[in-house]
Amino acid sequence: MARTFQDFCSENLAQFGMSVAPSDIPDYDTVRAVMTKILQWTTTVDDITWTIIRGADLSDGLWYAGFFEGWEGLYQLYKGNSAGTYVDTQNNIVTCIDHARHQAEDEPTGLAGGTGVDDVIGETSQ
Repeated sequence: MARTFQDFCSENLAQFGMSVAPSDIPDYDTVRAVMTKILQWTTTVDDITWTIIRGADLSDGLWYAGFFEGWEGLYQLYKGNSAGTYVDTQNNIVTCIDHARHQAEDEPTGLAGGTGVDDVIGETSQ
């Protein structure tokens, strides 16, 4: 059985010490939409403000501003700045998501027109 984007994403995040079940990760398009909204906000923050909030845990503010709508489990990944700072935590999450997307794209899906080995075995035994 082929692993999904959610499976890979959960595994990748675990390597950074973040825990989220695959069932708590929405489809890639939803993940991308949520992350894009957050990343667009971060580009509006000036350098002085980043200096002030660099080590702050911004997860509650992002939650109350609605940034986690569509992927509520993302809140727990940001909570506490697992990588030390908000920016580092965000970069780790983005890295895991991007890597999971590529892993899922590369995941074998079986033979053309079939589901994999079982189709070959079934055809040769007839």
